Amino acid sequence: MKTKITIITVLSFLLIGCTEKLSDDKFLSGPPENYEALMTEGWNSFEAGRYTEAVEAFSMAAEREATLPEVYLGLGWSSLRAQALENGRSYFSSALAFAFLDAVNGPTIIIESKAGLAGIALAAGEYESAVGYVDEVLASDATFVFSHDSGVDVAALKKIKATAAYYMGDFSTAYQQVLDIGESLSVVNPVQSNGFSNAVAQATGSTAFNGIATVRVNAAHQLVLVSSAATTNATYEIKSTTEGSNTFTVFGNPALSTGDSLMVDYYYTDDFGKFLSDLVAIIE
Repeated sequence: MKTKITIITVLSFLLIGCTEKLSDDKFLSGPPENYEALMTEGWNSFEAGRYTEAVEAFSMAAEREATLPEVYLGLGWSSLRAQALENGRSYFSSALAFAFLDAVNGPTIIIESKAGLAGIALAAGEYESAVGYVDEVLASDATFVFSHDSGVDVAALKKIKATAAYYMGDFSTAYQQVLDIGESLSVVNPVQSNGFSNAVAQATGSTAFNGIATVRVNAAHQLVLVSSAATTNATYEIKSTTEGSNTFTVFGNPALSTGDSLMVDYYYTDDFGKFLSDLVAIIE
């Protein structure tokens, strides 16, 4: 039975809206610190876990340079860590909007903003968005590491995706993320075809009008993930996996007929309930 995700409570709005308080240098009448010094202070506070202080420093920096994107990146991450999720979402959106103004750091600011938005989406229960943001980050940088917290890396993002996929009921995708970060579950067993002579699955028929065929593996195997399916002539796209059963569907040319043998790499379990509980233990 799936457990429910704990939604992070938004404690307070730490800052008023940007449009109400930001201004250009020529209108400034505040303290003498310059933008660069305030940005350094903000990131130092962030890296030390003083998120309220970081927000204050970044806010003062934003008063001096209202259109530089990095200040909104700092405000976004600091607000997220201070559990002010909607503030964080707003600031990350501003960082994305202004990123084009920073020709040098703009691409990094975009990626790091989307990484933050992935965490906010997960905490808000917006699971599809969380998966989408993770995919965008890793498509841009397959070795991603957040420049101000090395713990926010590829493994952390894949855990976000795994958790989101789990709560969407997409256990295959969730387990694939676990494999990607070098983890595994003792309750899950791999099967590899090792060549056509050891084909381990058979088609049970296809739907003529769309070419999708149902394939079955050993009846005692409760599927967790299907990695690949092929014949000697073609590789087939995995369309869906009925997790906990021994069937999945594929698409490709030529269309499969009942009784056709396939080479299939897959993961299965003998206890699907235990698999789900063990999966939760890894990703949360």
